[in-house]
Amino acid sequence: MKKLIEKVFKNKSFVSFYDDVSDSEKHYTGMINAFDETVVLISHANARGEYDGYILKRIDDIFRIDFDGKYENKIKNLYNIKKQNHKLRIDNSDEIVNHILQYAIDNRLIVRFEIDNNIIIGFIKSIFDNIIKVKQLDDYGDVLCNTIINIDEVDTISVDTDYEQDIKTLYYYKE
Repeated sequence: MKKLIEKVFKNKSFVSFYDDVSDSEKHYTGMINAFDETVVLISHANARGEYDGYILKRIDDIFRIDFDGKYENKIKNLYNIKKQNHKLRIDNSDEIVNHILQYAIDNRLIVRFEIDNNIIIGFIKSIFDNIIKVKQLDDYGDVLCNTIINIDEVDTISVDTDYEQDIKTLYYYKE
């Protein structure tokens, strides 16, 4: 899998990643921003070929990668025609996980952490070692609590996708 990721990264291909064997419709499509031995960071595009934040996945959780297909080419074409852009660029030599988390802090972006079947959404308040303190929000932009999670337990990190942007909008509307 890592060799294929390296190949599509070098070709700047749009790819679809699948991580749920029981749901072949669930996938993440976009360009590979960065990768290392354990994770891949996807500059994600939605089904309309528009900026949709970033998705960080563990490589071991990915069971299928589609590339050079009709769907991937459609999303790439729409992305380019609409002049979409992902501002964050990470060098593969950087600490990818810490870099995306710091980017979220610096830009006050909402982050979604998926841990098994649990989802924690909110603003990152601090990071110390592998522990992340999150100001947790619900789907309506209301503050639930402060929570602490271990980054080593996280399966997927989503930053500034359409879903998180909507929660952020609701949060700031209420202030």
